[in-house]
Amino acid sequence: LHEDFIPDGVERSKSLHSRLNATGRALLNYHDLEEVRMESGGLWWAWKKMLNNSIFIEEGIWIHGRLIAANAYEVLVCFLVFFTGLLFLKSVRDLDDQDLEDFQIKKNQLRISIIVGGVAGLFAAFRIAFVNIPSAICTILQFRTGVIPSLGNRSFRKYRFAVDLVSQLFGAQFFGVMVTAYVVFFIFGGIAFLFAYEPSRTYALLVLATIIGFTVTLIIKILILTKLRRYFHSGFFRDRPAASNLLGLMLDCWYLGLSSGYMIVRALQLILVAILNIGRIDRPILAEGVMNFGPMILDSYPISFRKDLLQHEAHRHPYIEQLGALYLLKL
Repeated sequence: LHEDFIPDGVERSKSLHSRLNATGRALLNYHDLEEVRMESGGLWWAWKKMLNNSIFIEEGIWIHGRLIAANAYEVLVCFLVFFTGLLFLKSVRDLDDQDLEDFQIKKNQLRISIIVGGVAGLFAAFRIAFVNIPSAICTILQFRTGVIPSLGNRSFRKYRFAVDLVSQLFGAQFFGVMVTAYVVFFIFGGIAFLFAYEPSRTYALLVLATIIGFTVTLIIKILILTKLRRYFHSGFFRDRPAASNLLGLMLDCWYLGLSSGYMIVRALQLILVAILNIGRIDRPILAEGVMNFGPMILDSYPISFRKDLLQHEAHRHPYIEQLGALYLLKL
């Protein structure tokens, strides 16, 4: 979650008009308070505001029932993953040693795999459950402050279309977290089993040694380039053109030979990010437009999530009550 900085309009308005009775001094007071900012948004900020009940009183943000219920079910999934791990451990304890010896498997190897996979799956589920409501609060603030374009933007029309699709969010949040947790559970548990299982341990350690060697080489390269960049460049400009051109030629040769490996690593990174964010329907996984396949949007859940927030904002925005009171007084 990004931390945005927005002016506190209410407090600044009070400061503008309370210093002097003269209304004409408000412009001068505004100049003095023009750069005053307050921190707004972020994970811990949102939880602090919710715990002291100031998120509605001070910010006017309404946390609706569907979001709270979905978050409660996400917490329930965390406990479900925990008890699943305990059930697997109990099943391993009840297995017959003779049946395992036929496959050269030991109980400790299975226990290690289950513990590693269970911890990883529990972390993945808890991560999604912990950031769900703060992400909704941050999205509302981004709409209010213009970080996410709204009324004046042409792409805002998609949020007004088919608002009934927000009904799919409740089930998607519950099963999304569940799928994320168990996929992570079995992937990391399987990787741990490859290191614990004796027939595959040699190959797993060979892959690990290759990764360590690649990482050490990459760190050395980064340290050398950090020093050379300060010596050859000043921002976009080259202080020493000849040396800079020679360095560029060397790096071209370097990346030409290693780009295939970098692409494999990039593919694995994208797959890992996609797996860890299956249940994160509160935000797009990829940049806007990447998930579009012609007129069809492949991942429409983040759009439906924003529709749900905007639907409640249309009824619960703090200015709506003020405008309603003004209109009633005029009547």
